[in-house]
Amino acid sequence: MSTPLLIDTGRSPRGWSRIGQFMKCPQRYAYSDVLGIELIPGPALIRGTMGHLMQAHQHARWGAAQGGCWAGDTWVEDPDELLDPYQAIDEYCKLHPRAMSYLGDMVTTFDKYMEQYPEPLGRVLGVEYLVQAHVGTSQGEYVFWVEGSEKPADFEPCTVPYINRQGQLVGRPMSITRRIDLLTEKRGRTWIWDHKHQASVALGRSKDGYTMDGGFGVFRIMGQQLFGSSFGGVYLNLVQRLDPWKVVQVAVPPTPWRDKHLPWMIAEAEERLATLEPRDPWQWPKAQSETVCVGRYGACKALNLCRFGQRGLETMK
Repeated sequence: MSTPLLIDTGRSPRGWSRIGQFMKCPQRYAYSDVLGIELIPGPALIRGTMGHLMQAHQHARWGAAQGGCWAGDTWVEDPDELLDPYQAIDEYCKLHPRAMSYLGDMVTTFDKYMEQYPEPLGRVLGVEYLVQAHVGTSQGEYVFWVEGSEKPADFEPCTVPYINRQGQLVGRPMSITRRIDLLTEKRGRTWIWDHKHQASVALGRSKDGYTMDGGFGVFRIMGQQLFGSSFGGVYLNLVQRLDPWKVVQVAVPPTPWRDKHLPWMIAEAEERLATLEPRDPWQWPKAQSETVCVGRYGACKALNLCRFGQRGLETMK
């Protein structure tokens, strides 16, 4: 028998976290994606990855037992083709020793989740399922064409001009990817789920905050194109990682007006990003906003980089 699979729960290659971060603050994008400065707090990133990993392995094993499902880009029909959630998290800690500090807490969080939801949330179709949408135009409007759905006959892909390694000016196609945490079917409807592991679950604030998150708009458009009238919508699986380990599952409210021009907004952002790429990454436009630079989770980790430039790196050590 082959080695059981460890599912990839990392960032998708051209995900919303990339272009959404640029739209929020180009300078922060330059720090993280161009200069490679780590800005997401290590503990939050590690705990989130660990929580997603255990959820992915549990639901994928359920899906395999139900007749098969996608685990990333691998089709599995036998639960034993996958590590169980505890084996998966142990393997992750071997690969990422820093995660050992959070192992006990995240295993407890998972156990508490399973006490409340010991059965799958429907027929599991896939976990960590990668979907790609191409940005282009059709009938004079900016649209997405999602791979796996019917392509509009007059679809014209949008491209971003750039200089390749041969010094030639070429066009780079615009696209956005999303890794679907969990895809289920229940009573003839297909649902996209997104797991969120939080220190405290506040339903109203969480739901309102994610409603206008562009990543959920992309999810909704992807679901509509892939599943048509059988698409049910996007759900949040909010998991509290501290006592009392509350779990809240809630639908993300629709945003039809925003979704209509979301492809254009992404195209415009990609074009703007391309014009900034030749510029010194320390001198990109900055948000310069009280609520962006100091948000609900405190000050942006790059605050001193914007204040002092490269000298600000000393304050991050």
